[in-house]
Amino acid sequence: MALGSFLRKNILFTVPVILTLLVAAACGSEGDRGPAGSAGPAGPEGAAGAAGPQGAQGPQGPSGSAGGAAPTPTATPVPPTPTPYAPPAGIKEGGKLVFVPGSDIKGTDPIFHAFFVSYIDGLTRYDMLFGLDDDNAPQPQMVEDWTLSDDAKTWTFTLRDGLTFHDGSPVTSEEVLLSIARFNQKDKLGKIMAGVTSGWDQVDEMTFRANLTEPFGPMLEVLGKPTSAQLVIMPKDMASLPSDEASDSTIGSGPYQLIEWKPGEGATYEKFDGYVPRTDTPSGYAGGKHVYVDELEWKLIPDATTKVASLETGLVDYIDTAPVDLFERLNTNPEINVIKDRTAAFNFLYFNKLTAPFDDVRARRAVQYMAGQMEFLRAGNPDVLISTCKAIYGCGARWDSSVGADEWGVVESDFVKAKELWDQVGYSGTIEMNFDTTYSKLNTYGLVAQALLQRELGATVKLNPADNSTLSFLIRDKEATARGEWHMGFLWSLNSADPINHACTRTELGYSGYVVDDIIVQAKSDFLKATSDDELRAIIDLIQKTFYEQAECVNLGQSTTIKAHKTDVKGIIEAPSRNLPILWNIWLDR
Repeated sequence: MALGSFLRKNILFTVPVILTLLVAAACGSEGDRGPAGSAGPAGPEGAAGAAGPQGAQGPQGPSGSAGGAAPTPTATPVPPTPTPYAPPAGIKEGGKLVFVPGSDIKGTDPIFHAFFVSYIDGLTRYDMLFGLDDDNAPQPQMVEDWTLSDDAKTWTFTLRDGLTFHDGSPVTSEEVLLSIARFNQKDKLGKIMAGVTSGWDQVDEMTFRANLTEPFGPMLEVLGKPTSAQLVIMPKDMASLPSDEASDSTIGSGPYQLIEWKPGEGATYEKFDGYVPRTDTPSGYAGGKHVYVDELEWKLIPDATTKVASLETGLVDYIDTAPVDLFERLNTNPEINVIKDRTAAFNFLYFNKLTAPFDDVRARRAVQYMAGQMEFLRAGNPDVLISTCKAIYGCGARWDSSVGADEWGVVESDFVKAKELWDQVGYSGTIEMNFDTTYSKLNTYGLVAQALLQRELGATVKLNPADNSTLSFLIRDKEATARGEWHMGFLWSLNSADPINHACTRTELGYSGYVVDDIIVQAKSDFLKATSDDELRAIIDLIQKTFYEQAECVNLGQSTTIKAHKTDVKGIIEAPSRNLPILWNIWLDR
């Protein structure tokens, strides 16, 4: 039975909300708010109605976006018919694109090294079975077509012709099935998918099949989501490894091939001539992936001011996560274009809950009462890029809620309560704070927190500077966490609109401090089984109430990140969600 016929039966998902989870951080607001809530310049879609200092929200966006409530999906969406691609007239081929990522990749295995900059590398070097288009709908990438059985338990996929690994060997369904198995070991939603799958079969070299024990509606979204983790298609030797064992292979399946990686310096990629793009129009992470430059250089520049100066003088072409404190300088330069990312970032202060002082909920609550959102947001971001927010899953988004926020002092500081609680704890040691040197706003948050902790609580604080990738490894080291090598730090997250994958409520991640209240753990399980909006809303409110009561993390509000590029860099595709820079289809008008 064809997919469209199945969908017309409108069968409910076994997991009814995962599509919303996958796209809840997607685009939406029609504009930012300036200071004091006045109308500001036209803003990015996805800034969650970014507000000025008073926290007023922007206009609601379309259904399913960060600016308006999305209905709970009831069936896997039907991908629209692809539009044939005709390259714009005047495209110039050749040259070298110099790109500045936020940090180093730390390794060439995007499954093992599953964090933000590795997702960019993964999309650049590998192809995927599906990709999310500009509307966050799954579109076929390596897959040509697929069918679903009448009972919605058997998915059959056929690969498209011309798929090749960078060593010249063909991509077959054998490598696909091995890649899926490795992905399922790593990814939260992959594990859920595996739990309702009795097995995957190789029908022939181009065809493979998933046999389910019950219907699983979001199959295509899980196969095509761009982060946490990515189901990239790997060669056999790499895909055969367990997910907790890193591969040093550089052989991919995508439009660029990695030529050289110099840890701490950068990497060099070249166009892979053997890659055959789809013929449909590029859209988000989907569609034809055309490479018009001969070479792509990743150049690491840790210092924010040097990074911007390099863009201004033409030493580099494109900066990811450009420093927001230099927004006005970049935005007023006629030779530079600034891109406001479409997904608002969620800012959190996270704790190590395995050791003192933050194994004591009173210490965490003290910091929560101390940390007024605007004190942090304004210190690290321009007013046009920020908004206060009481919801842990995003304001104006699907799971917007104010439950518990006022009771536990989420938005406004209460230094009296904070000091009272801190004194009850009686901690006299040094707080080891992770000080992120990659993202300017995160190291600014660190400075603000240090000043507040010392001034208001009388605490002793030591800043431990490291780039984002190094800190990601540190907090994922549970033994180092238990030894107290760090106590707190800061993150901005694009997955926080997702009730299942929220970084602060996953016990296997360091951002949660490896401890999450049992009520939240059970509520997340109940969330996956709920079938009505009333049930879902009650669960969300319970999670948020408990989150603030236990001070799982401290909600520091929402902000919009930016990218910047020279005006002669053309063809940039803006990501519909997750804000990953898309490095194909770019050409240089020079």
